[in-house]
Amino acid sequence: AILQFPLDARGTEIRHRMLRSKRELDFYWLRDTPASLLIALFPLTDEEGMQGYLTRVNAWLEQEYGNDSRGLGIHFNSQVLEPQRAATQLQALIDHAA
Repeated sequence: AILQFPLDARGTEIRHRMLRSKRELDFYWLRDTPASLLIALFPLTDEEGMQGYLTRVNAWLEQEYGNDSRGLGIHFNSQVLEPQRAATQLQALIDHAA
């Protein structure tokens, strides 16, 4: 999953709070060019699991910030990666977020 955040103080705060809240199996990293991104890999998670993640993120955002990802200007894109094409698929997601 790739989450793109607004380039403001609140966007930065939310991105860093999400980074600190990751589960042990997940892998997150930040990328600041060409946009403010949090890239998350969720091993053993299918499309239904990704939708569950987005639902949990939106519930947390509503509780903490009074709005969902769309209202806060956070863009979300995900795709189940195929092992033999994972690098290409991930780069396409990053390019699309730019």
